[in-house]
Amino acid sequence: MLVIVVLAAGSIIYANKIAERIQKQEEAQVILWAKAIGEKAKILKLSNEIFLKLAEEERKKVEITSKATQLLANENHNENTTSLLLDILTLNNQIPLIQTDENFIITDFKNVQKGVQRGELMERSKHANFFKYPPIEVAYSNKKNYIFYRESIIYNNISKVIEQSSNQFIDEITNNTSLLPIVLLDKDKNVFQYSNIPEEVKADTNKLNTYINDLTSSKDPIILDIDPNNTKYLYYKSSNLASFIKWFPVVLYAVLGAILFLAFAAIRNVRKYEKNQIWVGMSKETAHQLGTPISSLSAWLEVLHDNESSPEVQNNVLTEMKKDVNRLSLIADRFSKIGSKPKLDKINLREILATCFEYLKKRGSKKVHFELKEVPPSLTVEINRQLFEWVIENLVKNAFDSIHLDGHIAIETSMSKNTVYIDVRDSGKGIAPQDIEQIFEPGFTTKKRGWGLGLSLCKRIIVDYFNGKIYVLNSKMNVGTVIRVELPISQ
Repeated sequence: MLVIVVLAAGSIIYANKIAERIQKQEEAQVILWAKAIGEKAKILKLSNEIFLKLAEEERKKVEITSKATQLLANENHNENTTSLLLDILTLNNQIPLIQTDENFIITDFKNVQKGVQRGELMERSKHANFFKYPPIEVAYSNKKNYIFYRESIIYNNISKVIEQSSNQFIDEITNNTSLLPIVLLDKDKNVFQYSNIPEEVKADTNKLNTYINDLTSSKDPIILDIDPNNTKYLYYKSSNLASFIKWFPVVLYAVLGAILFLAFAAIRNVRKYEKNQIWVGMSKETAHQLGTPISSLSAWLEVLHDNESSPEVQNNVLTEMKKDVNRLSLIADRFSKIGSKPKLDKINLREILATCFEYLKKRGSKKVHFELKEVPPSLTVEINRQLFEWVIENLVKNAFDSIHLDGHIAIETSMSKNTVYIDVRDSGKGIAPQDIEQIFEPGFTTKKRGWGLGLSLCKRIIVDYFNGKIYVLNSKMNVGTVIRVELPISQ
């Protein structure tokens, strides 16, 4: 837990430093981006001003042309003046002009490619482009004349370029701002466009309005003063990337902490359940172990009571009672050694297996053939006698229980360089494949009245106390089972 706390604290501190660095870099990039946007807006504004001046110059040129036309119609001028007026009229080779009389009948036109004929009426529906600006009145020959005009080809081309640049500029603001949430307002402070706003916010009108209000009230906008009719107000804020990085380890470790807490609680409950099962099982196992010698002692007491006058019977009964008392002492000694590390002694394996064999053979079924195969006479192992006998008894009793009517059980030994192998082989019903991995777990049993402690105690004794191994060597259903015990050979 201490290591986890240190790692979590270190991760959070490191993530905060990274988040601060990212936030500073992002703010610098935002400022640079905002300055670039502002400079580009200035360039567009300057282009617009030049464009408006061009429009004024064109109107002045038309007015000069009309005055030259008026003067040329006047007969009171010399040859040089006439030449100058004609030169002025010739200079206008870009601006389309249409001249009409006082009844708006077309009398002349210039720089117009098609759609205009002399003698026809000047109509708004047919010549709409020439009604954008008011006509210039020209009086000569005591009659009113009117000159209609529209923008030059150069003016139109520049107008298209500026409009296209303005549209591209707006698209660039809204589409090329990386992760930055932005809102663009028009000159009336109405929402013109927005970008990089979370989808769940855009889906709800109320949330969107609240989000935009918070955004527009958080800081001063960048004013994009492109032209008087096209002023935009750009509001932006930094992205949430730094916040995500800052809070990510906190959320991560919170989730991991919750998982660890649940796992710890689950393991604790399992352990508690296992302990309860073990205590109950130990109680039952103790009662089971003590039951046989106690019942035997009760029976021998009745025999003594019935044969008070027979010394020979009493001597035999006392001998058997002594065996049962020794058995009780052995059981008590075994249980006392389970709770702490027992003392180990170098014991001859052949001698102790022979003792176990003789004891178990008398208590086994007569229909089951039980044999102890040859054991090397000088083989010694470092074990505790009482606990090792308990292991062999448990394994052999399980073998007896697995045989339905008749069969055979054998204890076999073999050895390698430093290890002795003790196999308890039976011809019983076998162990189901899915149960092989669980048979040494406390509380697991396939018996209707079992408590699942016998093999778990065997594993504790062999593995924890004797530094050996115990496992199912092989097992086949309705064929038999071999359980192997491995012990280090005493040098």
